[in-house]
Amino acid sequence: MPVTNFSTPEKYQYLNGFGSYHESEAIPDTLPIGANSPQKPNHGLYAEKLSGTSFIAPRSENQQTWAYRILPSAAHLPFERNGEHEATTTIHHIPQQLRWDPFDLDDSVDWVHSLKQLGGVGSPATKTGLGIYIYAAASFTDDTDGTSWTIYAKYNSNMFVANQSHTPFDVVGWHGLYYPYNIYTVLCNPTADFVIFPPRWLVQEDTFRPPWYHRNTMSEFMGLIMGSMMPKLAGLPRSRR
Repeated sequence: MPVTNFSTPEKYQYLNGFGSYHESEAIPDTLPIGANSPQKPNHGLYAEKLSGTSFIAPRSENQQTWAYRILPSAAHLPFERNGEHEATTTIHHIPQQLRWDPFDLDDSVDWVHSLKQLGGVGSPATKTGLGIYIYAAASFTDDTDGTSWTIYAKYNSNMFVANQSHTPFDVVGWHGLYYPYNIYTVLCNPTADFVIFPPRWLVQEDTFRPPWYHRNTMSEFMGLIMGSMMPKLAGLPRSRR
């Protein structure tokens, strides 16, 4: 692929193409050649398939990724309902625009227990819609002592926990078509995209700029984490829907 010869050499390597077949491995010779699930994966790893479409989907629409892990993702103790904290609340749908100041910071909660639901649509049971949460973790809970890890899972709006004796971050390599991709998009699913806007040149500089207010056929949820953005040059960490 032709590339520009910049004066400053590029120190990173990138995968090319949106929606293309990609692969990555932390240890050489992890990925099988011309296969997905060999009888004996290299390095004694376990092969797991992550499907993004139905198994009857046409080949041209099939979305799948194969991961090669040190241990299977199901190698944990049974999940148990965690009634200590439920982040889901009743949602009331209203037609007007909303904007609010930051919530007060609770110094006693970690990331999981600081979750607050602000909005949503659809049902997690039918895998439609989305939920919108914010968090403001002030303390760090070490859920591992080096021999046991606590795994939190939110399933159908309920919180569950399970323990396991190994780190969950044990994928050594993967290849496939099912992964988040887009410009400035760090996470996406069929109903929502989580997008970041890094510093960039605005094409309307030194020109007339119409008001920012607009209506879309989509629900827009914005939150300023740090810095400033054009609609809020004062840098107030507020959100709107």
